[in-house]
Amino acid sequence: MLEQAAAAWRDDAYLAFADVPLHNGNSNPWLIATAFQSPSEDSESLLIMLQEDGSLTAERIPHTVPVVQSDPITREDWALDSQEALEHALDEGGRTFLKDHSDRQCSFLILERDPTVPTEPVIWRLTLNDCEVRGFVEHTVINPITGALIRQK
Repeated sequence: MLEQAAAAWRDDAYLAFADVPLHNGNSNPWLIATAFQSPSEDSESLLIMLQEDGSLTAERIPHTVPVVQSDPITREDWALDSQEALEHALDEGGRTFLKDHSDRQCSFLILERDPTVPTEPVIWRLTLNDCEVRGFVEHTVINPITGALIRQK
């Protein structure tokens, strides 16, 4: 559904990243936000959000400098959906954090290319963060095909 909406913007649109908020102190009204780019469009990108009611909203994002193109994220790059990825990424401490901070967390799960690795493989990155208390941020990176832990800090 998201890819079809992006194709209405540009036939060659490709997924650049997807962001799934786990819970946000500001109560984001969307279930998933996705960014699309197009090799034929260097002055804008597209943000599509799946709303809680199942509707889609799309916003063209203008760029003052040319869009830096990346390799598309394709369905072959990830086998784990967001729920499976979350289960693989959460350790006991993460589960406790989500339970203990359910009313004030700014946590999210992102499907993206890893900019810290030269070949930029696709990864799921879980970020656990307390919106009100400085100092607690945990990042867990997992393989989007196998669910294997790549790194945690």
